[in-house]
Amino acid sequence: MFLNGAPTDNNATLFAAGAHKVLDAKSNYKKVAEQAVPKWDNQQAATIFEGMYTKNKGNIQGVLAANDGLGNAAISILRKNGQAGKVPVTGQDATAQGLQNILDGSQCMTVYKPATAEVGALVEPGHRSGQGPARQGHRHHP
Repeated sequence: MFLNGAPTDNNATLFAAGAHKVLDAKSNYKKVAEQAVPKWDNQQAATIFEGMYTKNKGNIQGVLAANDGLGNAAISILRKNGQAGKVPVTGQDATAQGLQNILDGSQCMTVYKPATAEVGALVEPGHRSGQGPARQGHRHHP
């Protein structure tokens, strides 16, 4: 089951496309449901997941959640149905809640992305092009 991020967020679209590129090539799994969560809203995610869970009569073997918040929403419904920790749930962002879910066994993994590396990747092109701090009144000396 896929619980995707906001359809208006290109990052969510890229994440889902990447997951599908890998998983759709596998013959040992079957996607039973997939839905995007508007505005990454965790409350809506719980409602969406509960609907998918009910439609599939609880026969869910795994949840690919686009972030830890969506994963936690799925876990809340699994917990309500006595299935938390029995169904693998993924996440992303290494949030405090996601890490707590991993420690209690209800989430199987998360992805940590250091913000400094992401910011550095955004800032570096500006520095190389000469549009970085030197344009803000600072001079670089060789």
